[in-house]
This record gives sequence, C-alpha cells and structure tokens, in this order.
Amino acid sequence: MAGRMTSTMGIDILDAIMEMKERLARLEEVQRSMQERQKHICDIVEKQACNLGEWVERISMRVSAIENIWAKILGAATVISILFSFIFDWIKSRLTGH
Repeated sequence: MAGRMTSTMGIDILDAIMEMKERLARLEEVQRSMQERQKHICDIVEKQACNLGEWVERISMRVSAIENIWAKILGAATVISILFSFIFDWIKSRLTGH
C-alpha cells in the first residue's frame, strides 16, 4: 500500500509539473505578445514624435518669417514717419517763415 501511495504521489507530482510547464508556456506566449505590442506602441510614439518635431520646425520657420516681415514693415513705417515729420516741418517753416 505504501508503494501504491508513492506511485500515486509521483503521478500527482508529474501532473503538477506538466501543468506548471503548460502555464509557463502560456505566460511566455503572453509575455511575447505584450513585448510585440510594446514595440508597436513605441514605434508609433517614435513616429509621432518625429512628426511633431517636423511640425514644430515648420511653425518656427513661419513665425520667424512673420517676425522678419513685421520688422521690415515697422522699419519702413519708422522711416516714412521720419520723412513725413521732416516734410511737415519744412512745409510749416515755409508757411510761417520760421
């Protein structure tokens, strides 16, 4: 009877080992699947970051161009206002005789 118990325990242990191997195989499969998903997500994030960088660069270039245009407009306006000031002063001095 003791031999039969040992034999039954041996079978139970083998069954438990086989079940653990199956669980381990499933866990490894889940882990591989998660790693593949993680890699896919990282690829998407990397691509989006690259696209975002390109957009920031484009916007920065446009802002810089607008700043340059405004600087030219303001510079031209300043020159025009100085010219008009001289012209009006000259006309005023001619009219008033001063």
